[in-house]
Amino acid sequence: MDTVLDRISRKMNELTPQERKAAKFIAENYKDVAFLNSSDLAKRAGVGGSTIIRMATSLGYAGFPELHKALFDYIQNKITTIDRLSEITSSIYQDKDKKTNTKNNVDNKFTGISKIFMQDAEQHIRVLDELDIDKFNSMIDLLISKKRVFIVGSQISEVTAVFATYSLGKVLPEVIRIESGKSNTFNTINSATRNDIAIIFCLPRYPKSTINIMKSLHKAGTTIIVVTHSTIFSYIDMVDILFAVPFVHYKFMDSISPMMSFITALVLEVYERDTKRAVKHLEKFEQFVKCHEVFVEDKEK
Repeated sequence: MDTVLDRISRKMNELTPQERKAAKFIAENYKDVAFLNSSDLAKRAGVGGSTIIRMATSLGYAGFPELHKALFDYIQNKITTIDRLSEITSSIYQDKDKKTNTKNNVDNKFTGISKIFMQDAEQHIRVLDELDIDKFNSMIDLLISKKRVFIVGSQISEVTAVFATYSLGKVLPEVIRIESGKSNTFNTINSATRNDIAIIFCLPRYPKSTINIMKSLHKAGTTIIVVTHSTIFSYIDMVDILFAVPFVHYKFMDSISPMMSFITALVLEVYERDTKRAVKHLEKFEQFVKCHEVFVEDKEK
């Protein structure tokens, strides 16, 4: 894949002196730059704001936002948890230009905790703005029409896989989570056919186990839906439908709340599209819960 650093290396001699200065700064500080806006990058690189824009287009991008997105996507597979801890620019709790006493800012609605909720809210809005409704509807049609739904996801994506399996399992008859290393993994994958569909949750850094399972399901002819963080996905040739649901880094933490909301919307839409079958399956779910005494009974009247 042609990365930002590859383009800089290849096109360096074609850039103007100021553009080369900015490009060199990016190449030497790409982990920092991934968390900077164009204005901050211009200041740090010692060039004008217009230079950043021209440099981006000279490298073959539509503008700085596209370059920035490509760079951010690139470091997802490179940056480690320890790296994130040392990235001052990735910390929402630090502001180099303002050193104020936390005690005096307790009532400030833009303190660290509030920023987390605000940035998550912004990501939710971004997902809604960029969501391809036709593609989303096609996904719902496929989920309803296929015999079985496989759910795959490990590491940070394991949380979304568990939530999706539990939630979709309430409204669809056969929702199966495939976990690498489990005793029934081979049999499940080996039984996959064109009549099945798989939802692959694949957030960076991409786990090998997830990719290997996806390859096996693709080979079996199973319809593949990938939910990841970006439209730039290295294994797109195996994907039938791809959804990009962004998430935010906070030091060593990844906020996946937009992903969870996406799953909730997906399940509710499946319910609305085929309510009769969904209600029937929900009734079976409640019967199971009651029969096996899954939950503590609420004795309060």
